[in-house]
Amino acid sequence: MNEYIIKILEKMFEMVYEKYTPEFIKQPNWYWLKTWDKDTENEFSEWMFAYLKRSKDARTAVMKRPSKDPKLIKKVVSEFIWQYGWKVKENEPC
Repeated sequence: MNEYIIKILEKMFEMVYEKYTPEFIKQPNWYWLKTWDKDTENEFSEWMFAYLKRSKDARTAVMKRPSKDPKLIKKVVSEFIWQYGWKVKENEPC
């Protein structure tokens, strides 16, 4: 795994107060083992978007066709979260 993907995963783990380890992601369905709320997911999404926007090397590592186009970057971020993002906590009923 390349350093740019690792940086993204480190941030994702940090958002749920965990430390990234390669061993953790070797577990089946590891991305179901933690949860975050929608606000935290959105904060991570904004961070990842900014990271990809400013780093050509990160875009090259993550995107099939690296581009600074904000629409494409948002799509890649959305797909990453859909595929690997933590489960989103359901809101408590009032």
